[in-house]
Amino acid sequence: MKSLFYILLATLSIVFLFIILSSVGERYNNKDIHNNIIHDSRSIFKLIKWKLFNKKSNTQWPKHVDVKQLDPSLITQTNTNLKVSYITHSTFLIQNNNINIITDPVLFSSIGIFEKYLKVDLVHSPGIKPNDLPKIDYVLISHNHYDHLDKKSIIFLRNKFNPVFIMGKGNCKYLKNILHKCVEMQWNERFTITKDNKSIDIFYLRAKHWSKRGLFDTNKTLWGAFAMISDNAKLYFAGDTAYHDHFKEAQEKFEYFDIALLPIGSYEPEWFMKEHHLSPSQSILTHRDLKAKISIPMHYKSIKLSDEGYYKPIFDLKNAIETNNIDEKEFLILDIGEVYEKKD
Repeated sequence: MKSLFYILLATLSIVFLFIILSSVGERYNNKDIHNNIIHDSRSIFKLIKWKLFNKKSNTQWPKHVDVKQLDPSLITQTNTNLKVSYITHSTFLIQNNNINIITDPVLFSSIGIFEKYLKVDLVHSPGIKPNDLPKIDYVLISHNHYDHLDKKSIIFLRNKFNPVFIMGKGNCKYLKNILHKCVEMQWNERFTITKDNKSIDIFYLRAKHWSKRGLFDTNKTLWGAFAMISDNAKLYFAGDTAYHDHFKEAQEKFEYFDIALLPIGSYEPEWFMKEHHLSPSQSILTHRDLKAKISIPMHYKSIKLSDEGYYKPIFDLKNAIETNNIDEKEFLILDIGEVYEKKD
């Protein structure tokens, strides 16, 4: 009995030490449209409750899924039309005005957690072989979680293309020994990218999420979404986010979006995940808030991060589309390795 008491005491001491060390130094907060802080109700105790006591839903995931590889001829042609290619998870190749952009790049079949010490496998290979990518000009990274900021992929892109990396405030420090061309942005800042007399305005926008890469760096770097605005298209990349008023704020700033890339996975159990991830039904609300002409779902069926089953996000999304009387054409479900081209 005494040994159990000491084990419990040691565990609580570690938890409180973790909380104290995580709170040292400046931290970022989620904020609403009026700049009020949104307090996070998640905690390490809720995390323990989820992992130890939550009743699991239908969690079946296949060990491996074969996907088609993107045909390089579809993305190497010089074209000013907007093209969006789904590579995996939150990774898209975005081509517009002869500028090639990649988001939250995951280019290999596993991601490194705590760098080289632990790896998590994707259920499928990414939809394009890294060496088949066209010359990447810019890389957008929404936040520092390992499934969005993957060092192996970043090193590959640096070595092969030497692009400019754009990310939220404080995140370049994770790559200080790797990158020389790294731009940090605050919410609502604009960075204009140009090539061959063509340009795209990149805006870093609010999202309701969090950041963490080590044991004691919770919310010490900024997370966010990106808007890409050009003369022929408006595109919104949500990164990772929960549902809140920042989508309406983006719509008020830009009026509408031609394409919105929206996460629909990692949402169960909702009592825990709703603080920082969209559910498929909430993606319908987001689609409407943004006044998006087309929304493309992402952040599902690649890496198992939560309790919902492999097929459930798309099943729930289709049900939500029908329930909310949304035209099916407004949600474009791309397969891994599929390309969408916006026609003028």
